[in-house]
Amino acid sequence: MFKVDVHVHTSYSKDALCSPKNIIRFGLKKGLNAVAITDHNTTKAWPKAKEISKKLDFPVIFGEEVKILDNGKIGEILCLFIQEEIKPGPLDEVLEEVKDQDGITILAHPFDVCGRGFKKPELVANRVNGVEVLNGRSLFSYSKKKALEFAKVHNLSIMGGSDAHCCWEIGNAFTIADVHDLEGFRKAVLKGKTNFLGKRSSIMYRGVSVLARIVHI
Repeated sequence: MFKVDVHVHTSYSKDALCSPKNIIRFGLKKGLNAVAITDHNTTKAWPKAKEISKKLDFPVIFGEEVKILDNGKIGEILCLFIQEEIKPGPLDEVLEEVKDQDGITILAHPFDVCGRGFKKPELVANRVNGVEVLNGRSLFSYSKKKALEFAKVHNLSIMGGSDAHCCWEIGNAFTIADVHDLEGFRKAVLKGKTNFLGKRSSIMYRGVSVLARIVHI
């Protein structure tokens, strides 16, 4: 079984503290087969992550957590297997850019009740490849239940990601597929042949994001 944490932030996100090197080290330690680097609206971590990935022979999916705008922020989408940075913008523009890069789109924590949900999930119901059903930082089981229902109703891939902002969160939630490599994993997402495992992270880790914002000032 191929295990991938599809939602991990490096210190290039202003609310995170883990270096690309330590993310890969912790991914190995947690028994993952790969991690996805998905910083907020930036790909600055990619060069270092590529270097460490090659050195430690540990696969990395290059991605980004992109803000969707429509008279303000309405949610976020994980853009995976992309080649270039994608700027925050309207849904149509972001989805088109991902398509042009032959990437994959995952609706991030769509039913989170702490201000991180997707305000208009019906807009993306048939336009993304998957739904982050288990997000390690979503505090309530309601969020997971609603996301799972949404994914099943709309025949979308079921995904899990830690949403790690510090190294100790990596691998708390992850996606599984019966494949052997990243290309197989990519195809599994496109075919809806994925599932999730894991648990929610301790609420204490949210304090890391507060500290990170202070450090990045």
